[in-house]
Amino acid sequence: MPICQCRASGLVWRGRPDHKNDRNRSMPAAALAPLTRLPYGWVSLQQGVTAEELAALGGPLQLGDSFGDLQDAAEAIAALDSSSRSTLPWPI
Repeated sequence: MPICQCRASGLVWRGRPDHKNDRNRSMPAAALAPLTRLPYGWVSLQQGVTAEELAALGGPLQLGDSFGDLQDAAEAIAALDSSSRSTLPWPI
């Protein structure tokens, strides 16, 4: 089932903060804000999102916190038209 009647694209911007290379693989959510001006249905696949992060991105549909396991995440990603991510949507 499609997530929206438009082209849907997923966003993930950070991973595990204590990862030895986190500074090279994570970014502030606000760094993706220019993308959200494009005509897509933006979906956050990020887990543990703050209200400030969602606001910086213009309030995308938040799915990341609803994932119970990797299968849930895979199904959400498969329903998208594209995704942009710096890491997986949960800390590893």
